Amino acid sequence: MSLNRTQIVDWLYRCGDIFTKESDFLTGLDKEIGDADHGLNMHRGFSKVVEKLPSIADKDIGFILKNTGMTLLSNVGGASGPLFGTFFIRAAQVTQAHQSLTLDELYLMIREGADGVVNRGKAEPGDKTMCDVWLPVVDSLRQSSEQHLSIAAALDTACEVAERAAHATITMQARKGRASYLGERSIGHQDPGATSVLFMVQMLGRRRQRVRKLRWVNLVIVSHSARLGEGVGELARQMLINDGCKLAIAAGIDDPDSPIGTDPLKVMEAIESVADTDHVLVMMDIGSALLSAETALDLLDPAIAAKVRLCAAPLVEGTLAATVSAASGAGIDKVIADAMSALEAKRVQLGLPSPTSDAAPAPMLADDGDTKSVSVIINNHNGLHVRPASKLVAALAGFNADLLLEKNGKCVKPDSLNQIALLQVRRNDKLRPAGPRSGCRRGAGGVSGAGRR
Repeated sequence: MSLNRTQIVDWLYRCGDIFTKESDFLTGLDKEIGDADHGLNMHRGFSKVVEKLPSIADKDIGFILKNTGMTLLSNVGGASGPLFGTFFIRAAQVTQAHQSLTLDELYLMIREGADGVVNRGKAEPGDKTMCDVWLPVVDSLRQSSEQHLSIAAALDTACEVAERAAHATITMQARKGRASYLGERSIGHQDPGATSVLFMVQMLGRRRQRVRKLRWVNLVIVSHSARLGEGVGELARQMLINDGCKLAIAAGIDDPDSPIGTDPLKVMEAIESVADTDHVLVMMDIGSALLSAETALDLLDPAIAAKVRLCAAPLVEGTLAATVSAASGAGIDKVIADAMSALEAKRVQLGLPSPTSDAAPAPMLADDGDTKSVSVIINNHNGLHVRPASKLVAALAGFNADLLLEKNGKCVKPDSLNQIALLQVRRNDKLRPAGPRSGCRRGAGGVSGAGRR
């Protein structure tokens, strides 16, 4: 299977459509951390691209992409013009005379364009730029090519990666462009350039635009004690720099003389309040909390009840781990797995044996020429404690790479709060992100950002 010239032209038409449709949305993102003109610039530039497409649609793919790049250079203002223009011009260099593209050739096209953007903008992974989406997408296509997937499957995976990568920029502090002047105030806003790249990837994969739907798993906390439930909720919300996960609390009963207990109706209402998502995970403390949750499922509309999963994890540690995992865009099975393993770091720190004999072996760095690494010193006074660790999970959430994090010979996959906690990272410790070239760079950027004071 291949992408032919007509499909590339259709992709550019779809880009024109999405930047017209989402001009105000992109400008709104840019208003928070930039010049409030990104949406207008992208709309203007791709409108010109669309105007020229009929006259060049019969040319080869390289010619079409080069013409697109030159048009964007001339019509998109600010830094976006040179960056998006460079992407297409560099992509054109490896597609000259092509009438169609295999997956390997598509990967080379995107990689060449993304490398051009990185070189032009001098951005590092984690700087809160469009590179924070381009690089994960490149790595995703590389892996799909190595696995000999179909182009459709590869683009479907790339779209998922791009969605999570764009979402991950919310937690990053901008270190390039006008947004960098805001310092820590740039945290909490999705990068408009990264969002534009997301749109382009989605249009290439013919995917429905989903950037506004940032939640896949929401949580409900069920406790016998209203104070305990609110306290766990307060802790969990400290992990949320963005709105990637909603929390609802159903705790205690409305009886001033005997307030300890659980109410199935409260649980039902809490689930309904956060059911605007793919899944709802219910975290419970003891005894009748489970009975109340099961009763609530019987009372719910079947369509909502089908979204709900009940979790056996410990309430406090499990809720924190699940919140970080859900906010990073993980699916329901990964969120549950992270919640269920939430006590592992505490067990290791206390030197207690594993309760199971079939624990997975610890990951190890590959001894090959493809694995790159870089050392980062943690300057945070309290080390890589729970909040910076959750920030690191979010920063790396969209990156589809075999990335490991190493300290003194011990390696973990930095894809959950639990895994990072196993390293027990303190101030002045040296961490070494390791993986493929682009993964290593993104890992270093994420660790550096999380480990600052």
